[in-house]
Amino acid sequence: MARTPLSRNDRFKTALLGAPLKLLRRTISPRGLSAVTSKEMTVSRRFYFPDGDVVIKINNVLFRVQRSHLANFCTFFAKRFAEESAWSKLTLRATQVELDDVLPSDFETLLQALSNLESRTVYRLSETVAASLLRASYALGCRETLALAIEHLETFWDARHPPPLSQPARPLASALETVALARACAVSSVHKRAMYEVLSTPSLDILFKGTISKALPIDLEDLSQLYRAKGKLTLEWERFVFTTPGSYKDEDGNGRSRCVVTGDDCEVYVKANPEGRDRVSQWEELVFRCGQFSVRKVDILRNDWIGKSKEHLMMHWCEPCLQDWQSKWQEKRVEMWGMLDSIFSV
Repeated sequence: MARTPLSRNDRFKTALLGAPLKLLRRTISPRGLSAVTSKEMTVSRRFYFPDGDVVIKINNVLFRVQRSHLANFCTFFAKRFAEESAWSKLTLRATQVELDDVLPSDFETLLQALSNLESRTVYRLSETVAASLLRASYALGCRETLALAIEHLETFWDARHPPPLSQPARPLASALETVALARACAVSSVHKRAMYEVLSTPSLDILFKGTISKALPIDLEDLSQLYRAKGKLTLEWERFVFTTPGSYKDEDGNGRSRCVVTGDDCEVYVKANPEGRDRVSQWEELVFRCGQFSVRKVDILRNDWIGKSKEHLMMHWCEPCLQDWQSKWQEKRVEMWGMLDSIFSV
């Protein structure tokens, strides 16, 4: 006796009970159905609703939701559904849409975010979830969730200020992944901070030499920007680090230094230099002695060499003068951070 073929609704019910589902795959087109192929499918545990009027197929995963739920927030779906509305009304069937440029997990993150927007639920995204939401929102033109994803990612990759002196650099793998994501989705702020984290890694010279760059997810334009940024920051640091605290020239042209508190020659200088040694030369010697000219090994914008070498430096300079130099370094850090805007672009 011949078996009665399962109806389309029966096949979906079978899938919901956990049995394998054989579904005829079709691609939406204004003329109707294209060529069909057979493939084993699974359904989303969280976003497959029997009353949904659109089925979204991503790889071998099916989602079934309301068309309006997607069209209200995503320009991709609004345009697609407008083109297919006549066919859907004629057949009274759920529209099927196949997505190739979105991961099932990212689309599920997007659906959850859309649900939260409709219910006005306020919640905080983790860095992983924010990145997932960014990928899906950018691919499908979902403006509100795109803004939400960027807002949360910017808290993890803050580009408003230079990296705090006490904050360690992010791992290279994480920074490279974020650079690629920010470039692909054109998020300049996140791209800038992630690029600096790559710039601050001790492995940067290896990237420049090209020994591992082919195996890492870094765009050639990003690599070029890293070259330029490294050169710019290095030059600015070399110019600044040799600025002697309170320095001036006496009548004989010798370098001396005034205390920022008293306005007179620094007491430490007078005691430590009875022979009147040139103050500028002494500072330059300290710069070299403390290894501050080895900038290739230094995370420049996180460099706190006064704080780390304070005990040694106070043998030659008074504390107020060193604090004044540190304050000027904080201002210079902000200036140098701003310079990167014209280099790190997407």
